[in-house]
Amino acid sequence: GDRLHKQDTELEHLQSTILDLKKLAKSHNKVLVSKVDTLKLPLLKLGFDWCLRGTNILNIKLLKTFLNISCTAISLTSSYIGVVSETNGYLIDRNTDQIFLLSNNMRIEVFKDLGVRTPVCKDCKMGHVIFTEDNKFLYTVIDKTVKEWDLNKKKGKIIGEKENKFSRNNYEEKRIKMYNERGGNMYNGNIIGDVYKDSVRGLFYSKGVLLVVYPLFIVIYFIKEMGVGEDFKRIEYNFRERVGCSCFVKEERVVVLCTEGRKIYFYDIENESFKMCDIVLGVVPFRVSTDIKGTLISVGNTEGQILVYKMEKNENNFVLKKTSFLLEYGDSVIGMCFYGDGKYLIGVGKAQCRVFDLVGGGSCLLKGHSDLILGLDVCGKHLSTCGGDNRVRVWELE
Repeated sequence: GDRLHKQDTELEHLQSTILDLKKLAKSHNKVLVSKVDTLKLPLLKLGFDWCLRGTNILNIKLLKTFLNISCTAISLTSSYIGVVSETNGYLIDRNTDQIFLLSNNMRIEVFKDLGVRTPVCKDCKMGHVIFTEDNKFLYTVIDKTVKEWDLNKKKGKIIGEKENKFSRNNYEEKRIKMYNERGGNMYNGNIIGDVYKDSVRGLFYSKGVLLVVYPLFIVIYFIKEMGVGEDFKRIEYNFRERVGCSCFVKEERVVVLCTEGRKIYFYDIENESFKMCDIVLGVVPFRVSTDIKGTLISVGNTEGQILVYKMEKNENNFVLKKTSFLLEYGDSVIGMCFYGDGKYLIGVGKAQCRVFDLVGGGSCLLKGHSDLILGLDVCGKHLSTCGGDNRVRVWELE
């Protein structure tokens, strides 16, 4: 009886939230942001990445569609919304409200009705989605494979394999023909590189460089304007311990920053070399963040500290120098993000989110989540956080 009462209470709260969002959509011209908005979403504990890169956050129609999908990653541009659920990946055209289902068998299936969702693959457990700056290509990680999708031509081919090896049989051709007669379309996607036994832990794109992070090694792909192509260049670098990475642009050059155990490296794409920058206490992999200019770099560790570095140019090489900032967070750092041209640093850990003032000093605590915070992102004045309590909050920072 208590359980049923709790479910009824949650349902009433969800219905009330949807009504509130509808009112916000009308009054804010589809921009769902107020001082603090709470969205009730069934999130997976694997994590949730909300990138606020579009002109608005989510319109109410698309939000209602995905209220009941457990998501592991989401990416947002002004033209597309990319969502990876527990079993599939979805791409939404924000102009036409079409849903593209990215299945594990290298097809994109188009659904004109937002309410239609047909799971195809049962093997996908987690994934990542990321767009290029011009919205021409989408890179996804589904299961253990990195794929490239051409959003203009809606077609592609498998990289590094012969076409006749993947020729379809008569049954497959018949199925495609029947599907096309129903008004749908099927497009092929490109498999990038090899399929490894290890699961992909991170995916970054910057200025034509695609960085794929695995538990013990990273692979760097150099992407041309038309996509990967047949003769794309790739670099693989192995580590002895679990690795964390970030990729950013510094003075028109792409820099890859890595952590391995207690060591911090950065890879200069132009010089094709790894250099060890520092050895710190208790570095946590995957906890690396840079400001929008690539000048300030923050690294979180297991001792509840955030170390801030400054990247400078020495002749033709970049060097990483320590700053006087050693921020005592007080708990294991889960995620970080710079805000306001590097004036502020936002750190999350467990159930708290703290904002550090790097210019005037001091910090403040944003309260709201009652469970582990899984991720955060910043765009303009808006900060988005999501937690294990199945809530996504959008903050307006002043």
